[in-house]
Amino acid sequence: MIHSRGGTGRAGVLGVEVGNRSLLSTFNKESISHREVKLEIEESEKMDKDSKIIEEIKEKNEYQRLQILHLEKALKQAIAGQEEVKMINNNELQKYKEIIDDLNRKLTSCMSTIDAKNVELLNLQIALGSYYAELEAKEHLEGDLAHA
Repeated sequence: MIHSRGGTGRAGVLGVEVGNRSLLSTFNKESISHREVKLEIEESEKMDKDSKIIEEIKEKNEYQRLQILHLEKALKQAIAGQEEVKMINNNELQKYKEIIDDLNRKLTSCMSTIDAKNVELLNLQIALGSYYAELEAKEHLEGDLAHA
């Protein structure tokens, strides 16, 4: 098995195990390609950057989730408020319909009373007219009798 010693991947010593024995070979830093080291560093930095981005996304996601919960709660409250207002309006509307129906009944009764009074008044006018006609005829007859 081949393994490198050193924490960052910049191995100065390469160990080779054969059976129970370990052969150590020392390589200078130039033997490991600068590109490989650079790639490892870039990969490590990219992973760190990706981890930070993932954490930021998780935080934004949690914030948005809380906002959604808050908005859902506000929406439920608004809907409940609208339902309550609708119920109150319906109750008031029903009350006003009953008042209007009662007023219409009273108006119909008043109109019937007025119609009856108009008929009575017409009958009285006719009777009064007949009375005046009879009175005039009587006076005319008395005048004729007085001349005769």
